[in-house]
Amino acid sequence: MRLATLVSPLAAIGLTLGCLSAEPASADALSPGLGKTVRLAAGPSSSSTVAAPAQSGSSGGGVGYGVLAGGAGSATSGPPGSAVLDLPRPDRNPGPQRDIALTKIASGPDLATVASQIPDLGWYDKTIGEPCRIDWIERCAWVSEELGNTLYDGLREAGIEPSSHQEPYFYVSRFGPADRLIISRSASFGEGDVTIVNLLTDRAGRPEASVAIPVSRQAQGFDTGDPSAGVAVLSAAQDEEGAIYLTIDTPSRCGDRPRKAGLLVKTDASVETIAWVSPFNVSDTSVAIRGDKIYAASGGSCEKDYLYELDAATGKVTGRNVLSTAADFLVGTPEHLLVDLYEGAEGYAFR
Repeated sequence: MRLATLVSPLAAIGLTLGCLSAEPASADALSPGLGKTVRLAAGPSSSSTVAAPAQSGSSGGGVGYGVLAGGAGSATSGPPGSAVLDLPRPDRNPGPQRDIALTKIASGPDLATVASQIPDLGWYDKTIGEPCRIDWIERCAWVSEELGNTLYDGLREAGIEPSSHQEPYFYVSRFGPADRLIISRSASFGEGDVTIVNLLTDRAGRPEASVAIPVSRQAQGFDTGDPSAGVAVLSAAQDEEGAIYLTIDTPSRCGDRPRKAGLLVKTDASVETIAWVSPFNVSDTSVAIRGDKIYAASGGSCEKDYLYELDAATGKVTGRNVLSTAADFLVGTPEHLLVDLYEGAEGYAFR
């Protein structure tokens, strides 16, 4: 069995874990979201596969870094030409869930120490899919100088200064065997109705398509708990069948109200059809994929820290373990799960 993994060190995306939070997740699948397709924002159609020019501005189909500049399209449709993912309303969690079939076999101050305690661990990759915040791109080990220059050039051509440590922030994740990228522009939650604009590119940063994801308090019950908090696609992963898993959350924690975010959204390979949407607060970082199960984590000092197991076919939560502290990111192998924590790291063996 080959295990797909996605990792996301929070230092690389500028997260502060002092006030992370989580709440129990639902064990019910979201039947309203099954097979839900996108609508297209007004404007020219976007091409899903293009041969981009050497410079990164836009594709032959008109898709380019300019979609990330903002100011185009409505709050619910995004820039012209963007596909729009209409998320269904997540179900509540009836809880509690059973424990995940894992045995803790190692712990230590960091991931390398934990890995050294597992003789049969074998090779593992904690960089594939590692997301980062573009203004801190020097912290992202997987981003080559050439790719970094392409991303910066594309954003600057669109009128965006990528080195500015100011909102909106831009998050980039690498996922799947083709090393595709998703670049997500954060949106301030404000009055509770925002649209997250995302650009899909090939491994070289050449634009392929754009996707807008509206989220709101009214439509989905989504709530960051803090009106000033930004929302974005913080990570992405792809399974062996080509399905994409997007983590939608806010890096902020501990607002005036309980956080109802941390969604995991499963789509097709083109990010145009929704298979399911998870309950709230199951994923705020990377996910690991093992066969028909998805492993995700959510939590922090404001609420309990949990490791979740979800059914890949339905999005139902099938198990939940309490973590000792918030998870920075997950690393999966065929027989083991490594959890890098805010304080230390742990290694688990699947039973």
